[in-house]
Order: sequence, then C-alpha cells, then structure tokens
Amino acid sequence: MGKGGVEVSHLLFADDLLLICEAEMDQMSLVMGILESFGNMSGQKVNFQKTNVYFSKNVDRIVQNEICMFASFKRKDDLGRYLGAYMAKGKGKGKNSQSLLDKMQSKLSGWKKLTLSLAGRLNLVQSVTNQMAVYSMQHVAIPVGVHKQMVEMQRDFVWGREEGKRKISAVSWELLCREKKNGGLGLRNLEFMNEALLGRVAWNMIAKPNNLCSKVLSGKYRRDCNLMNECKAVKTDSDLWRNLVRIWCCRFALCTESGSLQCIEE
Repeated sequence: MGKGGVEVSHLLFADDLLLICEAEMDQMSLVMGILESFGNMSGQKVNFQKTNVYFSKNVDRIVQNEICMFASFKRKDDLGRYLGAYMAKGKGKGKNSQSLLDKMQSKLSGWKKLTLSLAGRLNLVQSVTNQMAVYSMQHVAIPVGVHKQMVEMQRDFVWGREEGKRKISAVSWELLCREKKNGGLGLRNLEFMNEALLGRVAWNMIAKPNNLCSKVLSGKYRRDCNLMNECKAVKTDSDLWRNLVRIWCCRFALCTESGSLQCIEE
C-alpha cells in the first residue's frame, strides 16, 4: 500500500477472511486454487452465499463481470459494515455517525430513567453509552454536530427529561465532565475521548512502528518524512490520516522519534 509500503495480501479476524489481489483472471484463478487447497486439507468449504468481491472504481466493468462469473462471487458496490462500523470512504462516515446515534437512542430509550436514581443514570451513561462509541472513535473523527446530539441524549437521560417537557439542568454538562477532584463527576467528554483515541493511533506509529496498522499508514502517507509533526495531509488522503495529522499538529509536539510527548498550549 503506497510506493515502497507494506504489501497486504490478506487479513484475518476470527472466522472472517479478507483477500486482496489485482483484478486479473490469473490472480483470481490463483485465489480460487488456494481456497480449494485449504478446503481439501481442512475439510472446510467456502460459503459462496456469504462471500463477496469488491472492485476498485478503476477496474473495467467487463473485467468485473468475468471475474464474478468465474469465481461465483457476488459483487458489492461498497465494503459495507464490519464489526458495527462502515468501511466505505465518504458516505461511510455519515452512516457510522447515524448508526451510533441510533444505537445510543435505542439503548437510552430502553431504560426506565424515571425509576432510576441520579447515581444510577450517571453510571449507565459512563459505563454503557460512552463505551458504545469507543470502537468507532478509534478510526473515525465523529463530527461536531454528532457529538452535540450524543451529549444532548445523555444529558436528557441524566436529568430525566421527557419528550415535549422541559426540565432545568441542575448544573452544566461541562461541570459534570470535570474530574471529581475539580468538583465534577468524572464523566468523559466524548470529543476529547475521540481525539485521544485517534491520537493513540498516531503515537503507535512512533512507539510501535512494526505494528501492521503503523506500517500501512506510514508506507502510504508519511511520504519520506521522519517525524509525525512534519507530515502533511492532502484532500485525496483518507479521513483517518487527515484527522491524525490534524490532531497531532494541534495537540502534540514530538521531541524525538522514540522520546516523550510535550503538550502544546493552545
């Protein structure tokens, strides 16, 4: 991936397998041969009903049809959703955000907020709804508008608000998100949590350069720059990389390639 970057031919997670190859008949023939050999040795067979093929937009439609007919795989126009997150670029970001909002709303609506104590509602917000967003926040920068909607849902639940009825908040949400030693209740700020999780991905590129994710990102986007704060992002780069560069440049300064981080005061 990228000139001189790491070559990724396959990815495995649990019982899922992702194979990556060039859109050519000889490559597809090789893939089918490998799958057949695997089946003969293991006694397992590929479920063609659950197997899909996704092509780059640069692949000719005729070639796509030939490969699909040869392999008996179904063609997909997008990568769909995996582990609850949409993998497609562009529209996938909006789908991820809406899916997250829907799941949070469904979870909050299922709890009897008026029968729970304030402490119980705070605990559910902290331990359940915040954790629902962690997976998506590790690779997607949630839009500011979505952050506000999520906070509004949590705030309404904490203070026991019902639809169509107004209820005054005892204290501001910002105060609740402060540490307990500073007079708050220690609730996590979702926006800061999102930046921290993405920042960890950037830091792993320095601290764990042999990590597969670090190798892929470095090979494709770092463009021969030595330090993260020297790296740039262009419009054609992925949303993940552009957000990593933005967060790194705004929040941190790198002292040495393997050294510590020093916060920049904004």
